[in-house]
Amino acid sequence: MSEEWFNNFKEGGKAKEKLLRVLEETGAPFENRVHRFFQDKGYRCHDGFYMHDGVSRQIDIIARRQVQLNTKNELNVFLNIIFVGDCKYTYQNLSYFLFKPNVQKLPNLLIGMPVLTNGERMSYSIHEGGMSTPDFNKIWGDVIIADKIVQIETANFFKKDEEEKFGINKQRGEEKEKKYKSLYEYCNQQIMPALKYYYLNNRKYVSIDYNAIENQIGALLENRADYIGGSFPIFLIVPVIVTNKNIYDVIFENNGEIKDVEETGYCVYLHAPNEHEKFKQVLWNRWEQPIFIIDFNKIDSFFKCFEMGIEKIKNEIEININKNPVRIVHDMIKFKEEEKVLDRQKYGEVD
Repeated sequence: MSEEWFNNFKEGGKAKEKLLRVLEETGAPFENRVHRFFQDKGYRCHDGFYMHDGVSRQIDIIARRQVQLNTKNELNVFLNIIFVGDCKYTYQNLSYFLFKPNVQKLPNLLIGMPVLTNGERMSYSIHEGGMSTPDFNKIWGDVIIADKIVQIETANFFKKDEEEKFGINKQRGEEKEKKYKSLYEYCNQQIMPALKYYYLNNRKYVSIDYNAIENQIGALLENRADYIGGSFPIFLIVPVIVTNKNIYDVIFENNGEIKDVEETGYCVYLHAPNEHEKFKQVLWNRWEQPIFIIDFNKIDSFFKCFEMGIEKIKNEIEININKNPVRIVHDMIKFKEEEKVLDRQKYGEVD
């Protein structure tokens, strides 16, 4: 026998409307739409789990896709693209406003997007410490770089202005005040721990016979017949937050006064974690970790930009490996040595 609520639901009307609204407010339908989008783009997408401070936590987006590079000398090199991120859904009337740093005044700014393992020394735009602002623009185009994002309740903004004008609802009780977790807190508590976990684990679980690789370096250099090839993975990790809210760029006059706001679909947020030491393996010598913030309504525009950037990265890696194929072999061995140091750091054996 069906439950009473289900019978009421099937009859339609207010009962059906209420349940559908409650389901939407859980955020699960939004997460499902995000997963379906990545799946339509050829990614395996699902919820993920990570460990942080000894506790297992959930992350909404783990999306993976593998691309084989066009390399010579029987080197099988794979670019593994991994999105690590969360869906920030709220039914509250919020909008996000971006504030940009003056990157032209910061010539030494390094932007670590994407985060790579195994391919840090490929001599292309993205290197171990991040890319320069000109290289970032070359790869990602005119993506807005923001170092501060504020959220404002905007949907009833002008209505509230009129209410206050006539003294309506001027005194709001503390119980009616809405509290929102800022993007900064969200990145600190969710994105950075998940990024660190997947970064270190993708370094740790690369299945490569390094002794066999080392023995083949001479064969590769000399083009000897006993070189049997090898399979080399490069991981490209992209931290991301997908939201259901609009994102706006704040435009300034030369004197620093706010001039205007313009709608945008996505940006790169330079997040400076409050516990830098916890994330130094990911950050290298940088203070900020770039994170893509995307309005789901504009995610198609983001993906066009992203796919063009990935194609440029892929082409640069292919060119550099084909110019010097032994380079990636040396890179893998160097990576293994660094992995041992990271393990020793984890267990407190070295600083």
